[in-house]
Amino acid sequence: MKLPRLFALFVLIGFVPMASANPIFGHYEAIVYDYNMLQGVQVDGSGNIFIMFQPDKTDTQLTLRISTAKGSQYRNWFNGKKVLVAQENKGRARDTWTDRVKTSTNYIEYIANGRIFLHLKKLSSGGGQLPKVKSVVEVSPKVKFSGERAPKTSSGREQLPNFSGYTNTKAKKAAFFGYLLPLIREVNGEIMRDRKRLLEIQSQLRTAGSMGGVDDRWLKQKAEEYAFKDIPANVNATFVGLVLRRVDIVAPSLVMAQAANETGWGTSRFARQGNNLFGMRAYDGSGMVPKRRGAGQTYTVAAYPSPRASIEAYMKHLNTQGTYLQLRQIRADLRSKGRVISGYALANGLGKYSERGSAYIAGLQSKISRNNLGQYDE
Repeated sequence: MKLPRLFALFVLIGFVPMASANPIFGHYEAIVYDYNMLQGVQVDGSGNIFIMFQPDKTDTQLTLRISTAKGSQYRNWFNGKKVLVAQENKGRARDTWTDRVKTSTNYIEYIANGRIFLHLKKLSSGGGQLPKVKSVVEVSPKVKFSGERAPKTSSGREQLPNFSGYTNTKAKKAAFFGYLLPLIREVNGEIMRDRKRLLEIQSQLRTAGSMGGVDDRWLKQKAEEYAFKDIPANVNATFVGLVLRRVDIVAPSLVMAQAANETGWGTSRFARQGNNLFGMRAYDGSGMVPKRRGAGQTYTVAAYPSPRASIEAYMKHLNTQGTYLQLRQIRADLRSKGRVISGYALANGLGKYSERGSAYIAGLQSKISRNNLGQYDE
């Protein structure tokens, strides 16, 4: 079932529902899970549910609502007061399992600041028998499988979450996409803000024939940022149109499919050690040396301070290099027709991204289709 509008709303208010494979914690499936709030969920052998907040959210005051059936009347826990669920957890320490809950109900909502950040649904097999519970269950990609926080490097660089601990392929995919999508939305959001200002400048040039000095300087800086070399002293609406061809989003479905393809679902050495999600190269000696680099070759694999920085660099690469002119043309055609910027369509412009050519494109398109990623494109 596609939920593009609903999903976009969820992203705007800060949490990401899983499209087809939600994380599983013991007897429970997380049908809503906010990675910005939580590091993980744990269910022990006695059926106690614990959560671990992100370090900057340890003082969160929460309420709980429970129900036997989704859509039915939910009852407040502790009369709906904003108190810690388990009173012994008052004054939580960082990186600890807290807020113990044990209930026989089928649905549990965890609420903070007026919104649901965790919604658990009890699982059952056809005859109503629950699956066996492990004493320690899978946790979110914000922490290692053992329950420890994903560490930073010695230089303080933000490190990609550890996805290698997932034994369930569907859960790994859901965690990987759930982690990446908010970052992709952030970067695309910044691009769209720049694009909006460019469109306003273009409109002003068409109607008034000129623009203010602030806009003129900003436009030229943006053109330089997007690798324009011959920037006219007196820019016109036509030139702004050329800039707009480059200042545009990359479809989330393509970004997620390519990151999964290039990193083995976030488990490659370059992803884990350098936050490189797309196999991007560096030629200044600053990156990581590939073990299979050919004799006489000097390139390295780029390293980034954060996964978000890797996404930014990748999008800028596609938006500026002549190699991907076809991708930008496909995108411009979609825009002109008022159609969704489709990752499946944009993939046709990546024939030179890999030596595999058309086979590489087909692989990306297959990932987009099999994982229903097109629902996240706008």
